[in-house]
Amino acid sequence: MNIYSGRLYLLGLIMLVFFSCSQGNDRKKIKESYNETVNDYDNDDVDFISFKLDEKPDKAILANLLKEKLDTAGLEPYFPNNKERKELEDKLRGFYEEYDYEIVWTSSEGINSQAKELLDALHNVSEEGLNAAHYNLHKFEDLFKKLNDGSGEDQNENLVKLDLLFTSSYLVLGSDLSTGRLNPYKFDNRWIPAVPEKDLKDHLIEAYESNRIRESFNDLIPDHPQYTKLKEALIQYKKLADEYQWEVIEIDSVIQKGDSGQIIAEIRQRLDFLGDLESGTVEATAAKFDASMESAVKSFQKRHGLLADGILGPNTYDKLNIPLEAKINQLKLNLERVRWLPRELGKEYILVNVPEFRLRVYNNNNIVDEMKVIVGKEFTSTPIFSDTLEYLAFSPDWTVPVSILRENIFDHILQDPGYLERNNYELYLDWDQNSEPVDPFSIDWHEVDREEINYRLVQKPGPWNALGQVKFMMPNDMAIYLHDTPTEYLFDEKIRGFSHGCVRVERPLDLAEFLLKEDISWDRNRIYQYLNLDEPENVILPNKVPVHIVYKTAWVDEAGDVYFLSDIYNHDEIQMAALEKTLTSNSF
Repeated sequence: MNIYSGRLYLLGLIMLVFFSCSQGNDRKKIKESYNETVNDYDNDDVDFISFKLDEKPDKAILANLLKEKLDTAGLEPYFPNNKERKELEDKLRGFYEEYDYEIVWTSSEGINSQAKELLDALHNVSEEGLNAAHYNLHKFEDLFKKLNDGSGEDQNENLVKLDLLFTSSYLVLGSDLSTGRLNPYKFDNRWIPAVPEKDLKDHLIEAYESNRIRESFNDLIPDHPQYTKLKEALIQYKKLADEYQWEVIEIDSVIQKGDSGQIIAEIRQRLDFLGDLESGTVEATAAKFDASMESAVKSFQKRHGLLADGILGPNTYDKLNIPLEAKINQLKLNLERVRWLPRELGKEYILVNVPEFRLRVYNNNNIVDEMKVIVGKEFTSTPIFSDTLEYLAFSPDWTVPVSILRENIFDHILQDPGYLERNNYELYLDWDQNSEPVDPFSIDWHEVDREEINYRLVQKPGPWNALGQVKFMMPNDMAIYLHDTPTEYLFDEKIRGFSHGCVRVERPLDLAEFLLKEDISWDRNRIYQYLNLDEPENVILPNKVPVHIVYKTAWVDEAGDVYFLSDIYNHDEIQMAALEKTLTSNSF
């Protein structure tokens, strides 16, 4: 389905006759075959009214006016608050240089088919979770009115402004679709986007000359299954919002299977409306909390990251009363986040969804394994980024970060220096790798300044080690990796934000086996042996595997169920506010 199908509605009278294209040579001449007029353009979806100017504009005057605007600071209104304004301005200048500063979006009879397709695209950006109000449509309206009236500013000036508006609008929308409207790094330097490199100038030239402006936007959006599923979910929830009068359901007690009452009928109706109540079971208005409703409650709880116990308590009530508009905005935000991912995730790859506390292994975009994970606490959050697994570190030791020594371990040592030996730590007075460990009882710890301590503390390999018995290494500046853990009981918790930023995996042996499967010498028994070595040993992977640590608070599973998760790091609130911010710019 083309992303920009549909009707185009411009608020006012939208046509005029401009001027004939100038003569040029070879590539830089605007091909007359592309100068289709609105009157000749065969598309019933768009209605235009054509107007003619009293005088034909002088192409030399227009070219000079255009060059003047390109050579000065006159482009700012065309890129209001855009994250890549400077880069897009340069691409706009380069585009017009390719065409000897000709006006490119009009012909002797009006705007051409490319311009019409661009307007159509701008009016249909909501299908991509974008807001049409962000794309200067009011400026098109103003310029069409001025040109129609033939009054006010000089018409040559208006024609140049209109052409620049077309070109800049293509570049801005192209940038938003390919790399997103926001740069998440601006709000958190531990969220590192992996946006693709795309020369939008060349992309526009190719689209213009092949007369496929609208289609060219399809080439810029992510070709990920999740992106398509989120778009479908967005359409679904917009439809729900149009059909359903949302009201808060007042609930003041715990409700469970066997209960009855009018409030249960209201909740049942909402669960039916949201698709959690299995069709054909009991009428949606039934006031009895039966097995079908219990199943529906569990479905709803699962989709919202809650404990699926089938009991209606405060947490479930809160989720039931979240307005549909808020969920629509959450879907839009997560569409934006897909644009920050690499365009190629990999044939085989690992994806960790932080707010879901879950890791999945994919092969050709099909899930081949999944497991629970433990991620960073709110104030030691797991970074969001993509990297590549290169090797496994079996039987690792652990050099304790000084911050953890000061904040977590120092108090134990003060009470009893024997704490270090009991927990398999070795203490070094400096960071020289050749230095020998010292006896912790030889130090008067009460004379040590907690804030100044800079000792090196290393935990020996073994099942007691804080990193477990294997690390999955993807070297990066943040020292973030996946690893085993001795605190397996924490995987029983529903909310698993306990780490200092790294990702602890539930079944490290299975994950190691998957990563080493291409080397027949690595069977499960050999892996188990390497988990129990006396000294650390690194093993290079036969094939490097991409890892994508993501933050999806709205996503769609393989069955088509839409999930909405809690914003554990407050990323949603910050990024959504930025996305919803109304763009302002200088008037022309």
